[in-house]
Amino acid sequence: MNHQMISVKRSIRLWMISLFMVMLVFVAGVADAFHGAPIIVSETGNVFVEYLGSEAYFTNQLYLHSPGKALGMIFNNKTSRIGETFFLGSFREGSELIFRLNTTVDEYEFDWYSGDADRNVDKTVHALVTIPRDDFKGRSFETYVGFEDVLYGGDFDYNDMRFKVQFKGSIPAVVPEPVSTTLFLVGASVLGLRQLRSRKSKPLLQKSSETFVS
Repeated sequence: MNHQMISVKRSIRLWMISLFMVMLVFVAGVADAFHGAPIIVSETGNVFVEYLGSEAYFTNQLYLHSPGKALGMIFNNKTSRIGETFFLGSFREGSELIFRLNTTVDEYEFDWYSGDADRNVDKTVHALVTIPRDDFKGRSFETYVGFEDVLYGGDFDYNDMRFKVQFKGSIPAVVPEPVSTTLFLVGASVLGLRQLRSRKSKPLLQKSSETFVS
C-alpha cells in the first residue's frame, strides 16, 4: 500500500511539473526566477516579510542572518499562519538580506542560507528567488523566496518555507495574491526539473559540522 501511495505521489508531482512548465508560457515576461541569487533591497526604507506557506514535513524556522541577527525567529512552518507579516527594519538600497532556515530532522539540525551555494555545508543552493518585473524605474519592490530544507537539495521544489519580501515600507495584504503562488510554482518547477536531471546520487542525511558566517 505504501509503495502504491509513493508511486501515485510521484506521478502527481511529474504531472504538476509538466503543467507548470506549460503555465510558464503564459507568465513569461512577468517574473524572473533565480537559483541562488542574492536578495537585494531595491529601495531604502522599511522592509516587511510575509509568510506564504510550507509543504515541509520537517520543522523549519526562518531567521534573518544578516543584517539584523538580533531579530530572533521570523516564521515557523508549524505555527505561522499564511499571510502573517513581520517587520525586519529599515535598510539601505543595495543591501543584501541573507536569510537562514533552521531545519530540525530527528536529532539533527541543519542551517541553510539564501544566496550562493558556498554558504551551505553541502555546497548546494537552498533558496529560489523569484522577482516580478516592475516597469517603474525598471525594478521590483517585491521578492518571493522559497527554501529547500533537505541535504543536497532534496526534490528541488523550494516549497519548504515560502515568503515574500516587500521593500515599499507598507504592510502587505493579509491574503497572499494568487500570482505569488504561481510564480513560486513555475520557477521551482523549471529549475527543480533541471536540478533533478543533473543530480548525482548522494546520502539523504548528514550531520551538519560547519556554520556559515557572513
